[in-house]
Amino acid sequence: MKSLFHSRVTDSERRLRERIFNVLPAASFQMDRLLQLLDIVESDRSPTACVECTHQPRLHLNPHFIAEHCPNDEDLFMLVMHELYHVILGHTRLFPRATLLNNLVFDAVINSMLCQQFRDPVYTQFFQKLNPWDSFPARLLAPPPGWPNKPATLPSGANKAERRAMELLYGENHESTTYLDVFNALTECLPDEDLETL
Repeated sequence: MKSLFHSRVTDSERRLRERIFNVLPAASFQMDRLLQLLDIVESDRSPTACVECTHQPRLHLNPHFIAEHCPNDEDLFMLVMHELYHVILGHTRLFPRATLLNNLVFDAVINSMLCQQFRDPVYTQFFQKLNPWDSFPARLLAPPPGWPNKPATLPSGANKAERRAMELLYGENHESTTYLDVFNALTECLPDEDLETL
């Protein structure tokens, strides 16, 4: 695990650091939160990226994931923003250790917020590439194909609770959606045994 900000860095780590600073809007609350993080490190602690659930969390970025799934700056932007939103929304302090269901709901809500804010396909495709539409519960983590103009309908096997969750996340009234609304809908559509496969 190598720090990107508080130690000597290789050329590849320096380029990653520069990409992170270049994709975040200057003078934004996202940049402010990034700078409040104790550190950003390249590590394999997570197969993707994660933020520690501590008082001064560190952002862990898996360099292999970034190399494979973040070829464009927009992809890196969505990844870093996703992790920063965990900090901004207090997820790193709500639970000493979030459950799989908590994390799925956090991720679904954050991805929805980001896609609502950055609707251009160059941004939303990051979540769509990682979360296939024909796979449950992965499809809860990305907008439907064709969204926002002509969103695809859910596959025929989707139950009423899953349809409700997708409507909360990507429907017309998404602005009034709360974490609890999505949590309740997902609790109904995810049997306990499905949580083991997340």
